[in-house]
Amino acid sequence: MVAISTPSRLSRELRASSDCHWSPISSSSSFVNLYDTLVFPTPDGSVKPNVAERWETSADGLTWTFYLRKGVKFHDGSELTAEDVAFTMDRIIGIGEGYGYMFSGKVAGSDVVDAYKVRFNLSEPYGPFLITLVRLYI
Repeated sequence: MVAISTPSRLSRELRASSDCHWSPISSSSSFVNLYDTLVFPTPDGSVKPNVAERWETSADGLTWTFYLRKGVKFHDGSELTAEDVAFTMDRIIGIGEGYGYMFSGKVAGSDVVDAYKVRFNLSEPYGPFLITLVRLYI
């Protein structure tokens, strides 16, 4: 037996709106316009450097080290450092809301190596880690 019901709330929310309080699609666009990420998605599904100019992964896949571009500024003119990146990762996991679910239980910790080098220590190898960083808005 098939029952017909009224349209779901989700289908109504997918309509576009310029009011970021109404449409989850528009509010996600606000992040991209206000914040930067370590890496940026490309049309082919890979990522390219953004705030991070390069990165290295340990052989076991548990340690990811990112080298930040120098001279990246916040809106107030202060320079972005590895401390800001580590703080952002730790905070998004600590809050446990929004995109935090993408990192919670996967990132065991963040280390500031120097002013322009940050290291993420994973609890286990996580193949999609690099692509999830397109949602770590700094």
